[in-house]
Amino acid sequence: MTSHGVQPRQLRRWRLASWALLLLGLTSCSQRFPALLRQDPAAPAQEIVQAAESGDPRLTPGLLRILHSWHEGDRSQAAAARVVTASIALAERGDLVAVGALIQLADDPNEALRVAAAEALGLLGGAQAEDCLERLARADPSLQVRRRARQARNVAA
Repeated sequence: MTSHGVQPRQLRRWRLASWALLLLGLTSCSQRFPALLRQDPAAPAQEIVQAAESGDPRLTPGLLRILHSWHEGDRSQAAAARVVTASIALAERGDLVAVGALIQLADDPNEALRVAAAEALGLLGGAQAEDCLERLARADPSLQVRRRARQARNVAA
C-alpha cells in the first residue's frame, strides 16, 4: 500500500486504463473527472489518482477544494484519505498554488495529514515549502512527521 492509501496494483491499473482511454480518444475531461470539475469534496479516489496524471489545469480547483473541505469540518476517515490523495496528486502535477493549503495542512492534528503535507511540499519545493519542512523536521511532535519532513527536504533540495 502506498503512503496515501492506494494499492500499487490498483494504481497501475487505473493509470493504464486512463492512458488507454486517452490514447483512444474515448473520454473527455468532463467524462473522466466529473466530480473534480464540479469541485465536489467527496470526489472518488480513482478520479483523484487519475488527476495526478492529467495536466489539465481545470482540475486544480477541485483538488484544492478537497484540501479545504478538511478545514471546513469533514473529519471522516474517508475525507482524510481523499485529502492525502489530493495532496499527492497536486504535488505530482506540480501545482504550486497548493503550497498555501499544504502548509495549513502541515499544522493539522492528524499525523497522517502532516506526513502527506510534508511529502507533497517536498515534491513541490520553493522557499515557503522549505520553511515549512524545516519547521516540521525540527519541531513536530511526531517522530514520523519529523523523519518525513527531513526526507522531503532532501528531495526539495
